[in-house]
Amino acid sequence: MFFSAPPDGTSKSRQTKRVKKNISNKSGTGSKQEFEKVESGIYRQKSNGCYYERPHINGRRTWRSLGTQNLKLAREEFHKRRVKGQVAYAPQNAVATGAVIRCYEHDGYPDRHKEKRAGRTLTKEKKNCETLLKFWEHIPVDAVTLAACDRYHEWRKKNIMKGYAGNRTVDMELTTLSNAFLWACRKELVRSNPMSVYRPRYCSDKNIRHCREFMPNDADELHRIAELMFASLRSDSLHVQNCLFFSVLHEAIDRAYRDADEALQVGKLRYFAIADQVRHFRG
Repeated sequence: MFFSAPPDGTSKSRQTKRVKKNISNKSGTGSKQEFEKVESGIYRQKSNGCYYERPHINGRRTWRSLGTQNLKLAREEFHKRRVKGQVAYAPQNAVATGAVIRCYEHDGYPDRHKEKRAGRTLTKEKKNCETLLKFWEHIPVDAVTLAACDRYHEWRKKNIMKGYAGNRTVDMELTTLSNAFLWACRKELVRSNPMSVYRPRYCSDKNIRHCREFMPNDADELHRIAELMFASLRSDSLHVQNCLFFSVLHEAIDRAYRDADEALQVGKLRYFAIADQVRHFRG
């Protein structure tokens, strides 16, 4: 089969590409030819004089209007959006993280088994939610990312009591935020828990010191510690309290040793009884 060539000597595929290119150049805000660069990050549309920017949203570079024809106001809006990050481009009808936390508060801070919390855990969850709302109140759920958690970490460290790193505190507060998202998923307020993907850990294991590392190994070491404490007494009442404390602790240690000895003796008797039965059956 033979095909006739176009009159201008170009192939049909080249003509098609040329037509598509011409159409794209006439397609409004998607064309670079309709914009002129004013300064770093800010562009002006030639047709109406409005200022635009070119942010990266969901991994793609696109155009976003700065909502003004005044360059000074455009600069102010541009810098505001750069400070907010991806939060500035989230849909207006998106669920805010504050609504997730308040839903968790309203239902009584339930755990993963949908049971009510109590005691010290409940008090801690309440306090953490109060702190979380100060930062996450208006942040959309879609903007809860690892970078957002890092910004919360930096913000929280500025409000931590002097002398403390605050890393462990941030980890526990983000755990509460994850609990709130888990409950919001069950209430169909959100579809998924972003903290299960983006939740970081700021407290390193090498910086954690457990109390068991400093506990006395035996009663002799306990008495040596008591001697150091009694060396500089400030009041008789403190002396009486320390005596009562260490006497009770010493009695508890002695009772533990006695119970261990009794258990050992019972174990020996049972062993010998079983051994006698075995020898009896063997004849």
